[in-house]
Amino acid sequence: MAYCRFLHPSLGSLTNPSDWHTDSDRDPWLWSARFPADDVAAYGKFFKKKSILIARELVPLVRSIIGHSSDMQQRYADGLISGTVKNLNQLIAENLGIETRALRKLANLQASDHKKDYDQAINELQASMDIVISGVKQRLNETAIKATGIARRSKRLIIG
Repeated sequence: MAYCRFLHPSLGSLTNPSDWHTDSDRDPWLWSARFPADDVAAYGKFFKKKSILIARELVPLVRSIIGHSSDMQQRYADGLISGTVKNLNQLIAENLGIETRALRKLANLQASDHKKDYDQAINELQASMDIVISGVKQRLNETAIKATGIARRSKRLIIG
């Protein structure tokens, strides 16, 4: 099994568990925000809904393998994607770098009964590499004090 981890390393297998969620330079969670923001890697749920980083130079190759050759309009016309996927993709294209919370509001998918549709559409757009996460922005609360904790971070999305 160690041989398999060597061929396909993961942050979990290569880092000390005590470094996670510490907000230190050794915190792997922060790498998922820093690498895309620094244009070092693409971050998203590209394979089986698992969040991964892909080195920048490998993105075109991976996209040619798992991406779609037809455009969004054609996929919609062919019934391959939902209206939610098409709409979210259009909103992201019109608002590059939009944060996930703002996107959900703009798409009128804020209600709790729309959460599943929204999450599935975002995962589908990532799996086809139509979008990638471009970083994570620390949200501020009403008094402009930095909020803490993972749940307080909002992802920014761009067209892949």
